[in-house]
Amino acid sequence: MEFWGEIIKYERKLDKREIKVVSAGKNNIARIEILRNGDIIYSSNFDNWFLDIKFIDEQPIKNCYIESKILNRFLFYYVRVKCKSGSYAWASPIFIQG
Repeated sequence: MEFWGEIIKYERKLDKREIKVVSAGKNNIARIEILRNGDIIYSSNFDNWFLDIKFIDEQPIKNCYIESKILNRFLFYYVRVKCKSGSYAWASPIFIQG
């Protein structure tokens, strides 16, 4: 299991990436978004103070990479949660280097 804020080296097993999100809020959660490379790839509305979801990104990993002179090939995920109160929370990104 990897944690938010980590850098992961690409392995064949990452062709399908499972993302598990557990979040709790002081106020009810209104919406969750999972972003890959800054683009929303999953979103769902909620009306509860707690959520526990799994999302599988089946997009071929070779189509997801960003090219960089410093990091070579990589992609990143992060989660954004919006509460009914209007507050937002973000997770630190997970980076995958290819």
